[in-house]
Amino acid sequence: MNCDGDEGGDTARAGDRSRRGRAAVLARHRRWLYPLVVAIILGQMAVAMLTTAVQQTPTIGEPVYVGTAVWQLQEHSLRYNPEHPPLGKLLIGAGLAFSGAEVDPGFEDEQSVLGRRLLYESGYDPWRLMLFARLPVILLTLLFGLVVLAFARDVTGRFGGLVALGLYAFSPDVITHGSLATLDLPVAGFLLTSAWLAWRARQRPRLYMPLAGLALGAALATKMSALPAVPLLLLLILLSVWSASGRTWRGAAWGWPPRPARRSSRWPWCGGPTWPSTPGWSG
Repeated sequence: MNCDGDEGGDTARAGDRSRRGRAAVLARHRRWLYPLVVAIILGQMAVAMLTTAVQQTPTIGEPVYVGTAVWQLQEHSLRYNPEHPPLGKLLIGAGLAFSGAEVDPGFEDEQSVLGRRLLYESGYDPWRLMLFARLPVILLTLLFGLVVLAFARDVTGRFGGLVALGLYAFSPDVITHGSLATLDLPVAGFLLTSAWLAWRARQRPRLYMPLAGLALGAALATKMSALPAVPLLLLLILLSVWSASGRTWRGAAWGWPPRPARRSSRWPWCGGPTWPSTPGWSG
C-alpha cells in the first residue's frame, strides 16, 4: 500500500476544503463590507463638516441667506434676496425652523442689515443659529456623496465608485462649502444628480428622464448660475432617450437611424432568433 500517496491526497483535500471555507466567509462578508466602507467614508466627512460648522464664523453671504430664510418662513414673502431663487434658502430655513428665531415683521432695511440684526441684535445665540442653518446643507452634501458613488459605479464599477467617493469626501473644497449655509454646493449637487439621472435615462427613459428634469429644476430653483448648464443637460437627456431606442451615442448625435437587429451566429443557415443590439454609450 502507498500510504504516502493517501496522506498526500488527504492533505490536498483538506487544503481544498480550507480554501472553500475561506472563500465562503469572504463571500458572506463582502455583502456588508462595501456598505461599511461607504459608511466610514461618509461618517468621517460628516464629522469634519460638523466640526467646521461649529467652529467657523459666518461668511459674508451667510447672514443674508439666514436672514432671508427666516423672513421667508415667517412672512411667506420673497422680498429679500430676490437675485436668487428661493429653494436653497428654504432648505436653510428648514434647519432654522427648529431654532425659534424670528425677525421684526416691520423691518424695512436692506437684506444685509436684516441678517446682521437677526444674528447679533435680536438676543439669539449666533453660533446656535448658524449651526441650525448649516445642518440641512451638511445633510445634502452627504446625500450628494451617495450620488457621486452611484454615478461612478455606473461608469467604472464598484471600486471606481469608492475611489470617487473618497476623492469627494476628502476634498477640502467640498467639506468647506458643505458646512456653510450657502447655495454653491446645493446647486452643484443638484446639477450632478441631473447628469447622473440623464446617464441612467439611456436604460429606462420613462423613469429617469422626468427625475433628471426634476433635479435640473431644483438646481435652477436654488441659484441662477445653473442656467448655462440647461442646454447641455437637455442635450444629454435627449441623447439618452435616443440611445434607449437603439441608437448609439454617435448615431444619435448625427441623426443616424437605429441599428438593425443582429442575427445570431448559432444558426446562420436556418434563420434562427435575432437579438436586438444593446443600447449603450459606445459608438
